[in-house]
Amino acid sequence: MPWDIFISHASEDKELVARPLADLFRGSGVTVWLDENELSLGDSLRTKIDQGLAQSRFGVVILSQAFFAKDWPQRELEGLAALESSERKVILPVWHGVDQSFIAGYSPLLASRLAVSTDKGLGAVANEVLEVVIPMRAEEIGVPLDDFFPEDRTLFDALTGIFNRPAFRGRFLWQTDPVAFQRAIKLTLKSINTGVVEDNSGIARTMLSPITQIRDGKLHASMQQVATQLKTIDNLIEILKNTTDSNQRGKTISELDTKRDIVIGTLNKIWRCFGLHTLPIPTAITESTDVWELFPGPTTPGT
Repeated sequence: MPWDIFISHASEDKELVARPLADLFRGSGVTVWLDENELSLGDSLRTKIDQGLAQSRFGVVILSQAFFAKDWPQRELEGLAALESSERKVILPVWHGVDQSFIAGYSPLLASRLAVSTDKGLGAVANEVLEVVIPMRAEEIGVPLDDFFPEDRTLFDALTGIFNRPAFRGRFLWQTDPVAFQRAIKLTLKSINTGVVEDNSGIARTMLSPITQIRDGKLHASMQQVATQLKTIDNLIEILKNTTDSNQRGKTISELDTKRDIVIGTLNKIWRCFGLHTLPIPTAITESTDVWELFPGPTTPGT
């Protein structure tokens, strides 16, 4: 779907609640439908809102006194309710300046829903919403994910720089220097296992959280599989360095490329889950690629 979240709110709550929440969601890689960003002069209000409602995974509904005093926000709520089923939860209520008894005066069913209050602070509200939205999006992408932890997203954001290096951006060609290529794989393994990021001369450039600190258990298991694939690639390069038979070399190179495709494919799913940049699959790159390790720079990976 084009949007992860549709924010339904009264205009009185835009500046203090709706807009800051939208910014927090987008900062975590979540796509947001907010009227001021989607409506242009001359647009049909009803048509655009209907599109937003129909094409959003969830509706964050900011329930306040102003919300219940207006007709249009309640129509949006009715539209979101129509999208729900026993298998699909859509409405995520946010209470702003109201409590359960106030809401029960308008809708006992709505009051019975688990909600989060802005009394906790907008950061806490955003995190509780993201704990629902991101695992659902991850499930659609095919990523095993138990929960959402902001620390995990930060860790994988850093990893985009670690893997955005020549050794993962093209086929392993017959003229490629296997020594330099192997060094790149070893450096990558060291980075994800220890958090120490070195360039190809062994100089430590920066630090990041190692994969042992991934909080989500399923994500941790996925990254352990990535580490295993990298170790296999390392072993394949060792075989390649000691093989002269052209047929065997061809088979080894093909297997090496397959393993790298698996690594980047696995990471791309996780990066998409968190709304981060992805990389092309190595064997899908057709232009000439220098796969010698040339670390991008002396600062944070990815800069």
